[in-house]
Amino acid sequence: GQAREGLEKKNNEMAHNNLIRVQAIISELLACLDMEQGGEISKNLSRLYLFFLERLTQANLNKDLNPLDNIAPLLTDLRNTWAEAIKTENLDSKSPQKRKLNIAV
Repeated sequence: GQAREGLEKKNNEMAHNNLIRVQAIISELLACLDMEQGGEISKNLSRLYLFFLERLTQANLNKDLNPLDNIAPLLTDLRNTWAEAIKTENLDSKSPQKRKLNIAV
């Protein structure tokens, strides 16, 4: 992504701005977790989001690609999972029996 491009090009401002943007998104996902309703899923997501935030902070502070390399596949999987959940919810909402999306957030 753009954060990686910024780090590769030694464009610290570009890298910083894009890493902060990703951190803000992950922080919002973390803040939306319902730990009471979500049970084990919410706990696992919380740990995962905190890990992402730690690695993003390390990448930003040290201007280092390694932390991004560690989490990039996980972030891609997470994004794809959310996209699939939204797609499934949109399909379900067209059926006569509407169901709530239970994603522990």
